[in-house]
Amino acid sequence: MLEIVRAARAKLDRAERAEQVARLVNMRQPDKPAPTEQDWINAARALKCPPENLLAVVAVESGGAAFNAEGRLIIAYEPHVFSRNTKPKHAYLKSHPHLASAKFIAYSSVPPSKRREHPMGMSQEERWMLLAEAAELDFYAGTSACSYGMWQILGVNADKLGFSSPMHMIEIMYEGHDGQWECFLRYCKWAGCLTALIKGDWDTFERLYNGGGHKGAYARKLAHHQSEARRRIS
Repeated sequence: MLEIVRAARAKLDRAERAEQVARLVNMRQPDKPAPTEQDWINAARALKCPPENLLAVVAVESGGAAFNAEGRLIIAYEPHVFSRNTKPKHAYLKSHPHLASAKFIAYSSVPPSKRREHPMGMSQEERWMLLAEAAELDFYAGTSACSYGMWQILGVNADKLGFSSPMHMIEIMYEGHDGQWECFLRYCKWAGCLTALIKGDWDTFERLYNGGGHKGAYARKLAHHQSEARRRIS
């Protein structure tokens, strides 16, 4: 009897995950206009932030695009984040090496001939295929493993930002750019990087917003786009 109950529970769990995954992949961009550069300038001034600083982050994180051509959120899939959040931890390292890795693997460290196999070398459609497959295995770990939208907020941080789950955060982002802006502000406050953003202290912003693995490359990109934006709006 116990085995029958376990089998029934497993079947029900699979059905629930399939329903969750179907909802995830079928969500689409709301019918709302995208923010203009002037909108971001106004938002920056409301923060008492130099507009060129905020425009630099927009440019580096997403180039201003929150959604892909199919109307899905722009994403970046992180195999190491998926693997450390599965139950049990690292459960799919051997069975699904294209989805899971024990540690972060920088795109720049991969030989050019192998870069198409790295998630950062894939198209948005291919990244969504990875997310769907990962979410079918473990919905929480899969949705935790992507950075989403214009500001590329990582799903695993959703609870720290006051959301009940990564899916809850994704739902807020699909409400429109206002929802994504709210996610960005929550993340900056949690990470403690608002002051660095306002000051244009890009080394500190890189460490707090994007982690310490970029060795200044992220900060240099921000400084470049800050200068470009300053010339454009002055």
